[in-house]
Amino acid sequence: MKLRIVCGALLLLVQSLANASQVQFPPITDERANLPGKFIWYDIFTATPQSSLKFYQAVFGWQAIAVEAGNIKYYTFYNGDHPVAGLVQRDSVLQSTSKALWLPSISAASTQKAEKMITASGGKVLMESRDLLGRGEALIARDPSGALFATLQTNGKDPEDFQAEAGDWIWQQLYSHQPTKATAFYQTLFNYNTFEHTLQNKEGVEHYILASQSHARGAIRAMPEAFSQTAKSQWVPFVQVESVAQTLDIAIENGATIVMAPDSDVLDGQLAVLSDPNGAVIGVMTWEYTPQEAK
Repeated sequence: MKLRIVCGALLLLVQSLANASQVQFPPITDERANLPGKFIWYDIFTATPQSSLKFYQAVFGWQAIAVEAGNIKYYTFYNGDHPVAGLVQRDSVLQSTSKALWLPSISAASTQKAEKMITASGGKVLMESRDLLGRGEALIARDPSGALFATLQTNGKDPEDFQAEAGDWIWQQLYSHQPTKATAFYQTLFNYNTFEHTLQNKEGVEHYILASQSHARGAIRAMPEAFSQTAKSQWVPFVQVESVAQTLDIAIENGATIVMAPDSDVLDGQLAVLSDPNGAVIGVMTWEYTPQEAK
């Protein structure tokens, strides 16, 4: 799968959604306040929406509500009573690959300023800043290591930091072929504080933590050997689950394959990465909050 094909699909689909006057995207929250650098939304792009809907409903218990705009359908996933992600159906003309893709949206104080900084820092803007009705100003870009991401300047208030429950996003990690270069890029773009972190029993593996507003936002690490040799640099979102082992069993029953199995040296085996039936890569983990974190 060539990255430019995926980028083209993303670009045309988001442009179609953004330009569809009858589409009103639900706001993420109702108040106004930005938390630059925070990962505030994820969309999955898929050529087979019904298959993707069935998988995520079965594995995480998410529910979905559809918004239609001509031949384009946009679904919002809900975990209980709150929205967690969106699903975009690809245009059938662009079905050159069956693989789906999760795209993160990172909060930006100004997407127009971010657009200039992306280009100046070695990235490439694939969709220029534009208004998504009801949601805010967004753009799609590719970082210097090739990973896709979006920035979003919301109309409302960015989701507050909270203790993730089962079915909520809890973490995100960029698996990159150029982790040092990628870290410098995101640090410049979102003014992150960055910390080099040594993974347990994996000395020599480049691994960096990104932080803003005194919260760890995500990590960037060198591409693991467990990934396919042809894997592109990519952001992988992680969902909090009650049991990694049980979640993997359910995921496999519903057509997933394991990309990176639980490792006792990583969170005591409470983390795994899988590929859904349509090729989208997603992680699962069980994080036990300390009393201090739970406050």
